[in-house]
Amino acid sequence: MSVAFTIDLEPDWGVPGGLCRVLDSVLPVFLDWLEGQDIQATFFAVAEMTKRFPDAIRKIAGRHEVASHGLSHKRLDRMDRNAAAKEVRESKRIIEDVTGRPVIGFRAPFLVRHEALADDVQQAGYRYDASGGTCAPSPANWRLPKGTGPFAYPNGLAWLPISTMRDGLNPFSLTALRVGHPVSLADLPQAPRVFFLHLHELSDLPVPHAAGGRLRRALLRRGQGAAAWKALNRMVGRYQDRGVRWAACEDMFANTNQ
Repeated sequence: MSVAFTIDLEPDWGVPGGLCRVLDSVLPVFLDWLEGQDIQATFFAVAEMTKRFPDAIRKIAGRHEVASHGLSHKRLDRMDRNAAAKEVRESKRIIEDVTGRPVIGFRAPFLVRHEALADDVQQAGYRYDASGGTCAPSPANWRLPKGTGPFAYPNGLAWLPISTMRDGLNPFSLTALRVGHPVSLADLPQAPRVFFLHLHELSDLPVPHAAGGRLRRALLRRGQGAAAWKALNRMVGRYQDRGVRWAACEDMFANTNQ
């Protein structure tokens, strides 16, 4: 069984236009860790970051898939249609210019979709959309389709939504793992499709006020840094013991012949 291993490469703690210190403090160690674990991954990169840190992005692209996480990491549902379409279209162009490789996948910032997203993604020339699901526990995750591969939109675009923990409520993410660790290890999905994380979760960087209110910041801090690394290693090890292959999204997409 293959499971897509994905990273949302965005400013620290998801703050649009914020600092990107994790590119120095976490990324080199993380890339070595991926190689040591024999994991191929997809980095959904915010295009503005690729322009600011082209050397780091090219280093990633030399080993892994780089896909789009939007132009600015702003929520698409709070923009008008033209602005949202530009985020989808221009982010692809910028990342391709920096990496010299085609960008075939898109993931909406904060996994928040707008109703025309599938059409915008298809018209921009992507081959798959990885925006399904939520970043936080939500009953909306119960409605995600079950199965291990991509699904097809009516317009022919492949859809690769996130997986959920066994409870069907929490996304299969490092956030869910570290916040509930070690109890969360008992809730790992049997046949996941997609796992995702953020590099800042693996750091000890302080959570800025711009990341949200006091309660949200406290939740984001829970289990970060060394504790997050421990939870991640234990999770990856359990699936590898079951013969799971951690793959980039483009590999899963190619294997389905969609």
